[in-house]
Amino acid sequence: MGNDIKLNWMKHFLFLIIVCCSSASINYGQNGIKGKYLESSCNWKCKNNEEVQNFDCIGKAIGERQYVFLGEQSHGDDETFKVKIKLIDYLHTQKGFDVVLFESDVFGLNHDLITNYYSEIPIKSSLKNIYDNWTDCSAFTNYFIHNSTENENSNLKISGFDSRMDLSFSQTNLLNFLDTSLNKYGFTGFKDTIESIVNNFHLVKDLRLIVLDSLKYNKLNELIKNNILKLDSIGLQESYLYLILKNLVFNINWKRMTKAEINLSSLRDVQMAENLKWLLKNKYHGQKCIIWSANYHIANFADNLSFTNYPETMMEVLNNDLFFRNKLYTIGFTSLGGEYLNKGTVVKIPEKRKNSIETFFKKEVTFAFIERDNSGCFEKAFYGSFIGHFPQYGKWMNIFDALFYIKEMKTCDVISE
Repeated sequence: MGNDIKLNWMKHFLFLIIVCCSSASINYGQNGIKGKYLESSCNWKCKNNEEVQNFDCIGKAIGERQYVFLGEQSHGDDETFKVKIKLIDYLHTQKGFDVVLFESDVFGLNHDLITNYYSEIPIKSSLKNIYDNWTDCSAFTNYFIHNSTENENSNLKISGFDSRMDLSFSQTNLLNFLDTSLNKYGFTGFKDTIESIVNNFHLVKDLRLIVLDSLKYNKLNELIKNNILKLDSIGLQESYLYLILKNLVFNINWKRMTKAEINLSSLRDVQMAENLKWLLKNKYHGQKCIIWSANYHIANFADNLSFTNYPETMMEVLNNDLFFRNKLYTIGFTSLGGEYLNKGTVVKIPEKRKNSIETFFKKEVTFAFIERDNSGCFEKAFYGSFIGHFPQYGKWMNIFDALFYIKEMKTCDVISE
C-alpha cells in the first residue's frame, strides 16, 4: 500500500480493548453503568516504524459470520471512515471478504447486471455513484482507487443498496434501462409514456418537482405499478428489473414526503433491506460481504430503547429473514469528542453525560472494541451516543453485536478539485 494511502492517524501507541465481565469492574445503576475498564491482550502493533492496527481480535469476534455491517454515528465522521477502511482491508486480505456494499445508489452501483452477466464494475467509475460525504474524503477515495488501479492482486468488488437512485449512472441510464428491459418482454411504450407525463422534466434529477404535482404523481405511480403487475404475471418477481421498478416506486413516494414524514417513516429502511436481500441471495450468493452504512440502519432497536416510537430499521427487516440467521455481525461506532461534518458544516460534538459509556475509558485509550459475550455483561441499558452524536438510553449491546469507541472524531481531508 503506497504511503499516500497509509492511515497515519495513530500518533502514539494505541490500546484496542475488549471489554467483558472478566476484564472489568461494573456496577449497574438506575441511570446506566459505571466502571473502570482494563486493557486486554489485543493491542495495536508496530511495524517498520509505522503503527499498524491488529484486527485479529475483531476477526475472532466475527467468527464465521458471512455479512459484517459497519456503522457510523453520522455521515461526516472521518476517524470512523479511517477505522472502517483499515478493517475492510483486514477482512479483505485476511478473511476472504471480497465485496463492499455501500449505502448508495442500488442501480448506479450494480450496472454490470444490465449486460446479463456478472462482471466486476471498475472501482474508479463506481466511486461516482457513492455519495460524496465519503468520496470527498481523501482517505476513502485513495484506498478504493488504489485497490482498482495499483494493486493487480486485489479482487475487491464495490456495490450499493440504497433505494435512492439519483446519482450519475442513474441520471443517465435508468429510464433507458427500464424501457429496453420491458420491451424485451413485450411491454412497450414505457419511456414514451414517462416522457409524456413528466413533460420537460428529467425523471431522476427533477423527481421531487414532478411528484409534487398530484396529477403527475398519480400517473407515474399507476404506470410503474401496472408494469410491476405485468412482471408478476410472467413470474419475474425475482428479477433485477422487478427490483429496480420497486425502487422507483419507493423514490416516487419518498420524494413526495416532507422531512418530518421521512423521519417517522420506515419506507427507506424496508426497501434497502429488500435490496440487500436480493443482492446477497443472488448476485453475491455464497460470498463474504461487508456492508457500509449508518449506525441507525444496522441497529436492532426492538425492545432495546427507552422509547418505542421509532420506524422499523433495515437490520430489523433482515433479522426476520431465516436466510440470514447466524450470518450477520454488526459493529456500532461511537466517539467521545471532537468534530464532524454535517452537510458541509463543521459541528462540535456535545460534551457527554457523565454516565455515558464514552466517558468510561482511561484518557490514554484512543480506540476500543467492546464485544458482546454470553456472560450477561452489558445486558442492562446505558447511555451512548450512537445515533447522530446525541445520547440515548438503551441496551446497546443488544442493539449491536459489538461497539467500537473512538476518543476524538475529526473531519476529513477533502480532496481538492
